[in-house]
Parts: sequence; C-alpha cells; structure tokens
Amino acid sequence: MVRRKDSKFTVRDAIVTILVEDFPLSTNKLKNELALRFNTRVSYQAVHKELAHLEEGGCITREGKECSLNVDWIRSKREFFQRAEINYTKLKKYSLSIIRKVHRDGELARLEFESISEMDDYFVNVMTYFHDITPKDALIIMHYRHNWWPIIYAKKEEEILQADPANARFYCLCGSDTPLDRWATTYENAIGMNVRVQKGTAENWNVHVYGDVLIQFNLDPEIGRRIDAFFEKNKSIESYNPKELLDVLSAKAKHTVLIYKDHALAERIRDETTKAFKKK
Repeated sequence: MVRRKDSKFTVRDAIVTILVEDFPLSTNKLKNELALRFNTRVSYQAVHKELAHLEEGGCITREGKECSLNVDWIRSKREFFQRAEINYTKLKKYSLSIIRKVHRDGELARLEFESISEMDDYFVNVMTYFHDITPKDALIIMHYRHNWWPIIYAKKEEEILQADPANARFYCLCGSDTPLDRWATTYENAIGMNVRVQKGTAENWNVHVYGDVLIQFNLDPEIGRRIDAFFEKNKSIESYNPKELLDVLSAKAKHTVLIYKDHALAERIRDETTKAFKKK
C-alpha cells in the first residue's frame, strides 16, 4: 500500500475519506483529489490498485468508471461503532457479550441498575441490538405498567423506530388507563406501533420479548409507587411537570433486570398479546 511519508493516512484511507464527501468519482478524479486534499501524488495505476482492494473488501461499488462507498459497508461500520459506544459509555456496566451469550445458549443474566434513568439509558441503546437479532417475521412484545418513554424520550424512541422499517411488528400492552398513559399509547400508535391499554398488565414486572429472549424488568417497589402517584396525579400532557417524573426516574434505588431464553414462555406471551388486540 502506498503511504505518504509525513501522514498517518494511507492512500486507501484517503480515498475512503474523499468518497465520504464526494461521489461518485472516477479513478482519475480521485487521483486529482488526493493531490489537492492530501498533497499525495500517486500514479493512476496506484489509485486503481487501491480501488480494486476496496472493491474486493466490499467497501466500494462501481457504476461504469465511477465508484462510491458501499452503503451496506457504511451500515456495518456504523453498527460496529454503535456497539463500541454501548460498551464504553460511562453509564453502561454490562457489555453486549453478556447478552450475546444469553442469546446463544440460554444462560440467565442478571443486571443491576441504580436508577431507572440509568437502566433506560442502557436499554435505549441495546434495543437496537435486540431488534437486529429478532427474526424479521417475529413480533416484538412489550408489557409495562406505565409508559413514560414517549413522555420523556419521545425523540430518541422515534429515531430508533424510524431506523427500523418493521415498526408494525411491535405489540405493546400498557397496564394503566391514566390520561398520560393514553396519550403515550396514541403517540406510539401514530409512529407505527401496535399499542393498547389493558388494565392489570405488568402488575409485578415489565417484560420485553425478542424472539425467544425475554427481558424482565423488576423495579424497586417504592419507586414503582412514586411512578403510580405521578401518573394518577397528572391529568393532561399539557400540564404535567417533566422534572417531577425525571426526579423519580433518577432517584437512587436498586432495579434488577433478568435476561433469559425460554421458547415456550415467549410463544405464550406472544399469543396472549396478539389475542388482546383482537378483542373489541
């Protein structure tokens, strides 16, 4: 590989950097851009050779004499760095390797969090991973007592769902029929999910089902009572105080999450959930 003596960039790196901003480009145009942007003068043959390596590695695609970065390759790199961010963020105590192990051989994993906010920060990231490992034709199930995500994290949740074209496979049951829960249900239905209120759902714990993997969220009882009180007290999305809810979600307490694999239980929860949507 040709390397510029006074640069940390290889010619191959420089070509990728150029194609991030300008595309499609021919070999000759790339040769000119290398000289212009990186003060790197290489032959046409050298550029052609580097492009051949990049094409062989799936990094670029060609249309006639012009080349561009391969969108699938870009996505793979994005997913790689997303996983790295999840594994290195200060708020995350558990690497995705734990979850991959659970998904492979069904071992039980127990995670502990010091606040609901910390737990949500973790799962708002790893949910993307669970979406990816769930078979595309399988429904994703969520049961929860209250639905504060659209109230606090509406923008982030919508970004996640927009990134996943299979929004319609989400089937969610909310166990409380309060004004804020009804608003959250309407919001999530508007962005393509299937959500309904079914009183009594998730009385003891919240649960998510991804394929055969179950995630059981066990909240501290006192924090649970404070969340109940908040949702009962606030009668309108226009008048509630978001800081009051954030204070509860950020309060120090012990919350545990169990992750395990159980095909029969997952099937039963999916079946019971979809039946709930068929009821009038």
